[in-house]
Amino acid sequence: MTEIKVMLLTHLPHVRRFVQDALGSDSSFSIVSVAINLMQAYSEAEERKPRLALVSADFTRLAEFEMMRALFSALDVRWIVLTHEKAGSKADETVTK
Repeated sequence: MTEIKVMLLTHLPHVRRFVQDALGSDSSFSIVSVAINLMQAYSEAEERKPRLALVSADFTRLAEFEMMRALFSALDVRWIVLTHEKAGSKADETVTK
């Protein structure tokens, strides 16, 4: 089975931990980069060439994200937006029950 190289782009420590824990035990995935800002993500995407990027929703709302989209397209990187709620919110209570 081919290992899927994954880039994680989020500035939120609890989201990083959650994704790393979830994917860390699955040999189908290899987290090759964890970026906390768009500049770092752009550089690491060019260098490490992930097949999949998991991107915090906050970053997709920035005008500068258009450059990341262009790079992802050029490198044929698929990307998924991670949505999340703050701990203790109604949505979080529903998910954790």
